[in-house]
Amino acid sequence: MMAIIPFLKIYLKAYRYILEYITAPISVVTALFDAFLVKPYFREVAKTGNNLDVNIRGVTIKNTEGKEIGKCSYYYPCYYSSSVIQCSLRLRSEHFAVPIYAKNATGWVALINKARNIELHAGYAPWGYSHHYVLNIVGEESLILFFIPCVNTQCRNLAEQLRDCLSGRGCGLKSIDIMFPVRPVEITRNWDQGVAVEFQVPINELNNLRLRVRAGGENTAIYEDEFELREVITSCIDDYLRRN
Repeated sequence: MMAIIPFLKIYLKAYRYILEYITAPISVVTALFDAFLVKPYFREVAKTGNNLDVNIRGVTIKNTEGKEIGKCSYYYPCYYSSSVIQCSLRLRSEHFAVPIYAKNATGWVALINKARNIELHAGYAPWGYSHHYVLNIVGEESLILFFIPCVNTQCRNLAEQLRDCLSGRGCGLKSIDIMFPVRPVEITRNWDQGVAVEFQVPINELNNLRLRVRAGGENTAIYEDEFELREVITSCIDDYLRRN
């Protein structure tokens, strides 16, 4: 028995070497291969802005601390029937830079106040196509990030004011309203303009806010990125003004 012990030690040392230096790296390589080479993925194409007429039945209004400060509805209207600037993230589903079919793709958006370290909003985001939350995508589609309501003004006038504010040319606005559609209970339904949540964001607090975005399908890797809210609004407004 004593003669076998040295051989057992050698065997265990060799086994440990295989686990540490051979098996583990192979597992990592396999995971990377599966995530980036075998599975399709989403790639950002652009941040876009376009006009949308809405007739929302109920809106909850909050501040940048996440506290509710008001509500809108048919009975207590503020602008439930209005035009909005729809800000979206254009995504392309591809495989080795070739467009590919993404099955049952869904998206998710969160608004984060970095200064207070709180998540103000997080939820599923609809796709631009008929505002569906689950969508089969061939090539490209836009994920709706948020709306900018055009209250008592034309959307183009608001966009020009926002452009001036964000570029430092002079700002006549104290705040900007950011609205997120709220998903129905059944995720297979589209957003029917039923419910939304809005945040009143002071212009001087824009630098504190971030958007975290995720998108994925049954046959794709998960796309995830984080953006400064100011950057997204700027890109959205620039694209909107080019289109309008």
